[in-house]
Amino acid sequence: MYLRDRSPLPLNYNPLLIMKHDTKEAYQDQLLRATNLVISSMRFWRSLQAHLLDPEIYHLNAKKSDTQGFKNIMCLIPERIATYAAYAFKAFPLDMSQYKRLFGVSRIPGKGKDSLVQNENSKHILVIRGGNLYSVDVLDKDGNIERPEVILGRLHTVLNKADTNGSSTVPIGTLTTINRDEWASLRQYLTDNIGGENKRLLETEIDAALFCLCLDSSNSPKYSEENFVPLLKDLLAGDGINRWFDKSVSLIVTADGTAAVNFEHSWGDGIAVLRYFNEIYQETIKNPFAKPSIIVNHTENIKCIRSIKLKTDAYVENAIQKTILKNKHIMQQLNVNILKYPELNKDICKSLGLSPDAIMQLSFQLAYKRAFNDYVGTYESCSTAAFRHGRTETVRPCTMATKHVCENLGRSLAKQSHLSELYSLIKQSSYVHNELTKQAAMGQGFDRHLFALRHQAKLHGKELPAVYESEAYAKINHNIISTSTLSSNALLAGSFGPVVRDGLGIA
Repeated sequence: MYLRDRSPLPLNYNPLLIMKHDTKEAYQDQLLRATNLVISSMRFWRSLQAHLLDPEIYHLNAKKSDTQGFKNIMCLIPERIATYAAYAFKAFPLDMSQYKRLFGVSRIPGKGKDSLVQNENSKHILVIRGGNLYSVDVLDKDGNIERPEVILGRLHTVLNKADTNGSSTVPIGTLTTINRDEWASLRQYLTDNIGGENKRLLETEIDAALFCLCLDSSNSPKYSEENFVPLLKDLLAGDGINRWFDKSVSLIVTADGTAAVNFEHSWGDGIAVLRYFNEIYQETIKNPFAKPSIIVNHTENIKCIRSIKLKTDAYVENAIQKTILKNKHIMQQLNVNILKYPELNKDICKSLGLSPDAIMQLSFQLAYKRAFNDYVGTYESCSTAAFRHGRTETVRPCTMATKHVCENLGRSLAKQSHLSELYSLIKQSSYVHNELTKQAAMGQGFDRHLFALRHQAKLHGKELPAVYESEAYAKINHNIISTSTLSSNALLAGSFGPVVRDGLGIA
């Protein structure tokens, strides 16, 4: 589904997670924070490779199973029966097959369908500054993570080189923001028509990089509590000059040390990225390897930092300039807003026996009804990681139960139900939402089943059933309200674009 869609990745697919700031101001320095995030990223990758990363487990009774005693018991149980033993504690291990694609993966544009490539033996990351591309080694020849002063020194060198030479006049990365077929044609043109080193540089230095590190310049928007929107828009998509959206993970660090993760979506979902995001945040806050007193190592072998200069011509350069202008126009059309409402929170909902997620979803339905006097196709993603290779299923939060609440609140005060009756309606909508969520998590939603049946019909040359041509099916696949929920103590903000032009993306 992802790889065949020809839509550009920014806004349509790539989501964004922004980290909370480090409370210790000295650690907010751009290069120091970038160094610590790179080191913690590599430690996470090494832990994953060595099978030392704690498994993801859904605890039905956390007091019983989310304990050290449970972990000690599980360590003694043979691997082949460990899952069944965990069930006895009402602990359900989740699929972690996506995790191995966090690093070394790139989405390669192709005509009609893209592909994913992975290089697990890479020793370098892709670093971008002012649209200039660099390949920077972060592992030594034996595969060990380089010392903090070495990584800091290499990033320092990149910053100095890029700032001395100035912003790139041909920032190739912007081409990862366009229609996938167009990008496929241009990439092929770069390798076949222009040739030279282009094919090798794209495949070995960019595609094979462990991840992308974007060091934004002081010209980019800065964090502001009063006006957060410009930074949010820039980190989500922006003009694309200092990005390579095809990398599985792009770690962005702004001039004031604000850190964010922008990730390509075809290889995996939020559950894997959030785990990575949480772990690197916690380690860089509690146990950073690079300290403000660190002495930068500038004597390193220059071969460890390689400038990536792709050969271009007037045709490619013209395409890049057109893309930059188009991206700026798109971002002007995109409206982003943030609501902070601490008066209503998780604890209040739970004290009233209501699901916090159900109340959020009800609020979206009520807001849309009041703004547009309508009920529309609404999407909420739900992880199906309880299954092997599970991705997501759709929860449909627009229900008859939410409609009853909205209609009741739409009446004049004199005609509204008594508070106890209104509470009863809200409680019922919460119950219905919880049931839909449980069904989706256990593979009992209808969206993925219908998608799979349609795919199988096409695969085997069968005639598509009439339901797929119906107005109803078209409506449920045109999701005006697209929503996703992530909860994390490391999260400053999250964002993603609407999935249709007349839609809303609500994080």
